[in-house]
Amino acid sequence: TPATAATEVARLVADAWNAREAWLVEVGGTHQLFWMRGTTLHDAEIEPMAAMVGAAIVDGESPPLPARVIDRTLRRIGALLL
Repeated sequence: TPATAATEVARLVADAWNAREAWLVEVGGTHQLFWMRGTTLHDAEIEPMAAMVGAAIVDGESPPLPARVIDRTLRRIGALLL
């Protein structure tokens, strides 16, 4: 079902976020996502909504957004972390 698929994507992103030791930094109105892959530090500027959705999912919360927006946003974050 779509709800099950969305839950699975959220779990995969949260697991990858934790495994990659990811963190967010907000500087001057931009949001940077940092993560480790092995011993290499990676970073990417992400949209404010992606920062909010990612942080909420990792904290075990559901952002107050439509499911399709959350799913699309998590897939973009997942493309970086997975």
